[in-house]
Amino acid sequence: MGGSWRGLVAWVVVVVVVLGGAAAMSVINEEEEISVINEEEGQALREKIDGENVKLQRESEREDRVFLIFAKVQAVQCATNDTQFPIGTCLTSHDCNTKGGVRSVSCASGLGVCCIIKKTCNSETTMNNTYFTEPTSVSSTQSCTLTVNRINTNICQLRLDFDTLNLAQPNLNGVCDSDSFSLSGGMSIVPQICGTATNQHMYYDVDPHGGVVKVHIDRSVLNVSPAPWRIRVAQIPCDSKYRAPVGCLQYYTETNDLVTSFNFDGSSVNVDTRQLANMNYGVCVRRADGYCGITWKVPTSGSRYSFTVTENTGVVDDSVIGTSHASSRGDQCTTDYVVIPGGMYKNEDTDNVENHADRYCGLGFPSSVSSTAQPFVLHVKTDEDESMDKGNLGFSLHYRQSPC
Repeated sequence: MGGSWRGLVAWVVVVVVVLGGAAAMSVINEEEEISVINEEEGQALREKIDGENVKLQRESEREDRVFLIFAKVQAVQCATNDTQFPIGTCLTSHDCNTKGGVRSVSCASGLGVCCIIKKTCNSETTMNNTYFTEPTSVSSTQSCTLTVNRINTNICQLRLDFDTLNLAQPNLNGVCDSDSFSLSGGMSIVPQICGTATNQHMYYDVDPHGGVVKVHIDRSVLNVSPAPWRIRVAQIPCDSKYRAPVGCLQYYTETNDLVTSFNFDGSSVNVDTRQLANMNYGVCVRRADGYCGITWKVPTSGSRYSFTVTENTGVVDDSVIGTSHASSRGDQCTTDYVVIPGGMYKNEDTDNVENHADRYCGLGFPSSVSSTAQPFVLHVKTDEDESMDKGNLGFSLHYRQSPC
């Protein structure tokens, strides 16, 4: 069929409806599979359908029957022209209306429309790429749930993209006791989060033959943000190459990218955000062909607070925060830390001297941490009490895979 998104499939089906009071009957001709590659072929298909309809209409006038031919569009992902809702599903215009969707640009060479599916509080969806958004009217205390039904029995995972998520901040212990986001009905354990998670994502393992999955947002204070949340829920087939490995809450597929903890804002130690308590999850990186190692660093564009996961920033000199001198490793990290299996670290004051440690914590990060242990994983762990770790914001780390 070809690798282009235009390589869609249409089926021509003949439907017969008996008029004039006679008993209803239907006849379905043998299905003819047609590959729609471009606009020219799409136009040819439409002309063919129109021509056949005219011919069948003439025949029906003699037999009191109406013959109609229509094209069935395969439901595949498509790009919309809406910057807030950029991903849709290619459907016929009728199917989009039936499912309560919003029609965007045409797809399937003009035979379908790119349909945007939006759902809000206490609703259900049976569609891929559903956007879960806040209601137009938000009360001061409200529980909001989206129920997700699998599109078929070959769905093993959900991916949730937080285009926007701005909930209330945790308490001084880092616990989400006001607003919170959570998932239920699946097979993997997902930490409860709050605060900001805009541009973050999660993978959630589900039983392909199990029950519904529920996306929960609980609010106990009025969030005045104009767009508190917009979350796209995608369903991933069991045999998909885009499926994340088991145990990976987050999954990155590029040779280099930026990874941040939930609710991170490292612009200043005085920001309102803080590190979340009770985190325990894996961040996985897909190894690219021809690459055998990975190196983690604080981003060059980051601030000195890009890695602040333990200790009190108020009792450490500002000039030390953000340097390797404020970094702790190994057995020193027992409460909040990240794990880089097989990690070999370098510090600013040593020349090409590598030391081994898997755990990293403190108020700074080594100049680099490299590993050849596979699969590439960064594990995140925080305990239940962040009250003593004043000014801890979490982390922002850049990774780059290295060739073999």
